[in-house]
Amino acid sequence: MHQLCDLLADDYRFKARKSSYDTKLRVDGHLRPFFGAMKAQNLGTRVIRQYVDLRKRHPVAAATINKELSFVRRALRLGAQQDPPLVLRVPHFEMLPTDNIREGTLEHEQYRAVRNALPGYARVALVIAYHTGAHKGEIRAIRKDKIDLSAKRIQLLGRTTKNGKPRYLPIYGDI
Repeated sequence: MHQLCDLLADDYRFKARKSSYDTKLRVDGHLRPFFGAMKAQNLGTRVIRQYVDLRKRHPVAAATINKELSFVRRALRLGAQQDPPLVLRVPHFEMLPTDNIREGTLEHEQYRAVRNALPGYARVALVIAYHTGAHKGEIRAIRKDKIDLSAKRIQLLGRTTKNGKPRYLPIYGDI
């Protein structure tokens, strides 16, 4: 599994993912100590559940455990894609249920008060986020050449969206 963890880190670096550093910290801090000395062929449902039980004993959110399991699954899949394959079978990874409903939304009057208190450069980001639900990274990546005022939309490139697919944010109201 040490070799597969290295493959995962190399894959993140090769693809220049922003989360390369964070992934390496998680892998080295939690996954290598548990899975590192193990042979990939010995990793199955029982071992995965042991890892989940171990992580649950610490105050760790289910979403964090799921993220770590997704790293293990990705490492195994990378091993299976090697020539010759390092992994012959990738076991099923049952993820923990998560409750990640967004909370703390602003009422419209609160939004207006915050908007009016912000300087102009920050106000634009808040308005876009409030009306479209765009993520912070998507908003930060918006450039003037991607704003089409005649079509009343903002183009988001695939590398900036959550799912990696390009999409458009609508521009409402008078401009």
